[in-house]
Amino acid sequence: MGRLRKKPWAEDYLRGSNIVITDPLDNINKWEKDLFKKKQEIWIEIGMGKGGHTLELAKQNPNKNIIGIEIFPSVQVIPVKKAEEIKLDNLLFISGDASNIDEWFKKESIERIFINFPDPWPKERHAKRRLLFYKFLNKYYDILKKSCIIEFKTDQLPLFEFAIEEAKDKTKFKVKKITRDLHKNSKNIIKTEYEKKFSSMGNPIFYLNLKK
Repeated sequence: MGRLRKKPWAEDYLRGSNIVITDPLDNINKWEKDLFKKKQEIWIEIGMGKGGHTLELAKQNPNKNIIGIEIFPSVQVIPVKKAEEIKLDNLLFISGDASNIDEWFKKESIERIFINFPDPWPKERHAKRRLLFYKFLNKYYDILKKSCIIEFKTDQLPLFEFAIEEAKDKTKFKVKKITRDLHKNSKNIIKTEYEKKFSSMGNPIFYLNLKK
């Protein structure tokens, strides 16, 4: 993620929004029946950034409940403001560190997880911080329902190869699809802000689909 000017007011703004959950630990039993207006499948995006993908996901899938998760308030406040304007009934946000995600949701309660262009943490000593590190993958596995999936996109080949190895060697996930140039043969892709930028520069987009 590029540098973004810190917004000192962002945390207070998020705490005051009725579509942002700042205490996910206290809501573990509420996602499926209380927090959304309709009871329907839940999809989550981890590390949603400026939220272009998350917002479009909610718009295109009104029959799904979408949750966007972001650790940086100064980034998350951008899509939250947009969401408040368009008023989507199927969209909520979590402001927090997703390393605790298995404590936020019940086991086998999530239908799909999206991880798009996360921080690659390129130094080997930081491997444990990568969102595709096997300990994180195992947490995602626990909250996913049977036969449900993770969709992962990146333009960083080392991170992509790392994710494949972690999933194959250290988790129970089945690798369903590996694509090293997603935009070459695929259409109707919801793109993130970074994805649009990278693909316009001719960079290949790597895609991994993992199934429980």
